[in-house]
Amino acid sequence: MADKINPPHYKDNPIQTFDAIISQMTTAEKIGYIKGQILKYIMRMGKKVVTLEGARDDAGKAHWYLEKLLRELTDQINKRKKVKQKDLSNIDLKDLTEEDLEQLLNPGAKIVELKKKEDKDGNPNT
Repeated sequence: MADKINPPHYKDNPIQTFDAIISQMTTAEKIGYIKGQILKYIMRMGKKVVTLEGARDDAGKAHWYLEKLLRELTDQINKRKKVKQKDLSNIDLKDLTEEDLEQLLNPGAKIVELKKKEDKDGNPNT
């Protein structure tokens, strides 16, 4: 049976596309990207290929990304544990704070107020 989640053509290059993409991202961007991939496959489960096999394949893809997310989060936890034990002068300040990570994992709803456009005289357009 062919691997539908990580097929051989994904492995033809010296670096997999996923690894190339996340290599250019900050930790916060990586976590957000992986979360988006999980959501994509869960939300479309069984809709792109409308069979039980199609649903299973999408669930498998979501699982593959979930394992990546768990690995990334575990790496960040272990990194922080080491940081707490080391001299803070060697820390890369680009790393996520606990607050950044919490917001990324639990963003909640955000309300954005839209501004009304004005015409050239400064009057609001209707």
